[in-house]
Order: sequence, then structure tokens, then C-alpha cells
Amino acid sequence: MAVNMESSSDNPWRTSIPASYRPGIVIRGTVTKVEERGIAVQLEPGLEGRLAASALPAPLAIGQTVEVAIVRVHPTAKQITLSLRWIGPF
Repeated sequence: MAVNMESSSDNPWRTSIPASYRPGIVIRGTVTKVEERGIAVQLEPGLEGRLAASALPAPLAIGQTVEVAIVRVHPTAKQITLSLRWIGPF
């Protein structure tokens, strides 16, 4: 996540991100990184979530559009955990 705010009142990890990205919400994103331990998915500009590589039924490629479900938002760690819902073009 590229967002780094000075003031806690302006910190999106304390306000808008947990409000917008709640567990169970399904969202489309774009694969931005493919690593051995996991996949990074861009949810919006400057905001990525992570998919565990062990949870993937098939390889994913950078630029691929995926549908993911929000599993957990970790505001303190500034991380969003995802699960894969569907792979394919939209």
C-alpha cells in the first residue's frame, strides 16, 4: 500500500479503507505482482491486497483481471487479505 499519512485522523487505514473494504465484499482487481508466497492485486490506485499462493487453483499473470473477496482488513499492518472468487476476462 502506497498511502502514508502523517495525521491519524487523515489515515485511510483508520477510516475509509476499513469502511470500504469489509470482509465478504467481492471486488474486481488487477494482478500487479506474482511472487512465490503470494499475489498482489490492485483494488484501486495505490491500494493492493494479497492472495496466498497456496490458495490459487491456477497460475495468475500480471495484468490479469480477477474477482476477489475481502477476507480480512489489517489496519495496523496496512494489509488486506483476499481470497480468489473467479479468474477470467471481464
